[in-house]
Amino acid sequence: MGFDKFFSNKKAKNNLILASIWAILLIAAFMIRSVLMPFLLAALIAYVLDPLVTKISKTKVKNYFIPRWLCVIIVYIFIAIIIYIFATFFLPQMYRELIKIAKIS
Repeated sequence: MGFDKFFSNKKAKNNLILASIWAILLIAAFMIRSVLMPFLLAALIAYVLDPLVTKISKTKVKNYFIPRWLCVIIVYIFIAIIIYIFATFFLPQMYRELIKIAKIS
């Protein structure tokens, strides 16, 4: 297949254009990755926590549904408590164990 015949094929031309667009987008995303990272992490957290917030917001308490904003605050407080417990109880023990491992080696 010659180079001139390659561009005369409509499907090959469309595939080349699509691949070029994807390549440009990937290069652009790589160049601005430090700016995109917080937004990607926020989208991931929102995607993961949305089912939990939706389930809590559909819960009835004395014939009233819990407002969604309150559900979000409840979930954030729960996550903060988990992080606090992890940082208070598990990180110091992990640090001590890593120091022991470093002394042995």
